[in-house]
Amino acid sequence: MEPSDYLFRREAGRMVATLTRVFGVHNLALAEDVVQDASCRALEVWKFQGMPEDPSAWSYGRGKEPGTRRFAATTDGPDFCA
Repeated sequence: MEPSDYLFRREAGRMVATLTRVFGVHNLALAEDVVQDASCRALEVWKFQGMPEDPSAWSYGRGKEPGTRRFAATTDGPDFCA
């Protein structure tokens, strides 16, 4: 098993759980989509640049930022990060 496979198997559930806490349970599908997008992006980037020192942190950072933008674009409520 490649290191990236192991990472995604181990971290995907944690990332979904963390993002679900941030976005709310009613946005579980968004959290899952964000994790999938981050995983695909990681495979693309790491193929050329190699795996970073802390791949979990890289994945969280790359996943949370676009997810936050997508969440903000789909809600009209108050700031969820307050």
